Amino acid sequence: MKKIKHNCLRVLASVTMLFLIFGCEESQLPEKTLPNSTAYFSFEPLENSLTVNFNSTTNFAETFEWDFGDGQNSTEANPAHTYTDAGTYTVTLTTTGKEGTTPAIKTHELTLEKPIPHPIADFLFVANEDNSLEIQFTTTTTNAETFAWDFGDGNTSAEENPNYTYDAMGDYTVILTVGGIEGTTPAIVTKIVSIVPADDPNLIKAANWTIQADRPGGGVNVDITGNTVSFSGNGGFNGSHAFQEIIVEAGTYKFSGSFVINSPLDEVWSELFFSTVMPQELQEFYRGDEIKVRYNTWDGSPKGVGTYAFQDVDVTGNFPDDNLFTFDTAQTIYIVLKSGSGQPYNISWTDISFEKMD
Repeated sequence: MKKIKHNCLRVLASVTMLFLIFGCEESQLPEKTLPNSTAYFSFEPLENSLTVNFNSTTNFAETFEWDFGDGQNSTEANPAHTYTDAGTYTVTLTTTGKEGTTPAIKTHELTLEKPIPHPIADFLFVANEDNSLEIQFTTTTTNAETFAWDFGDGNTSAEENPNYTYDAMGDYTVILTVGGIEGTTPAIVTKIVSIVPADDPNLIKAANWTIQADRPGGGVNVDITGNTVSFSGNGGFNGSHAFQEIIVEAGTYKFSGSFVINSPLDEVWSELFFSTVMPQELQEFYRGDEIKVRYNTWDGSPKGVGTYAFQDVDVTGNFPDDNLFTFDTAQTIYIVLKSGSGQPYNISWTDISFEKMD
């Protein structure tokens, strides 16, 4: 009997122990603690720039809130930001981890210096009136400290405005490379210098025309023979333009030639510009304040076959009676001819000449 009682006590003790182990409610177990996020970051301003790259080195972060100190913000982990002005800015990064954790905040100050302007390269050139092989090069660069000229014939110069004499007539690719102060990027400009005999006063050269369509899909046909530019096509109101770069000195120039209608017209336009802006391929070119001649059948230009003076076809009144144009300073201009139509047609700007008169 005692043995049975002893066994019963042992069983009761075991049951009690199991109850204590498994009978506890889950809520009585210690909860796992979630880690809070951290907020650390570094930054690196780009050289000679107001742009700064930010790199967060946080742990356990789910979201990022950047305050760049200039009123601008970002939620990227590693943003790049461009400031408008130089100065000192207080940058704040706030990170948030999982729900229930405490956000972290980190602040840094950064100071940005005003960027040093990069050099811009450009130049003008003009031939000596008495010796067309002698060319005066004049830089029109900005922020330049050094100059490196390549005259296209194997010779070079480090002068700012060199005067150079070629050995022979021809076309030369002249390259000017300018450097600014330390930390800036050098700039390069390339131009074709055509050396022609001094007894040829016409600045317009047949080989210098560039032909472009105004829009995708093609324009009208452009044919150049000598200094005659002809436009023809089947209509559809497509357009094309031809242009060439001209360097003028201060002075008076005469633009001469004729406008020829080779077939009866009804829906045709054509225009002449002296522009300071280079036309671009597949872009409609129009500079209203630089137009010199506008031929337009809708506005009263002649429609019959014949050869006409520019004044007789111009509907703007911009082309002078004496064909003279005066430039106050040396500059680059673009002689631009353009045309299009709503019908089959054929017109020509013939024997175009642009000569200095004084």
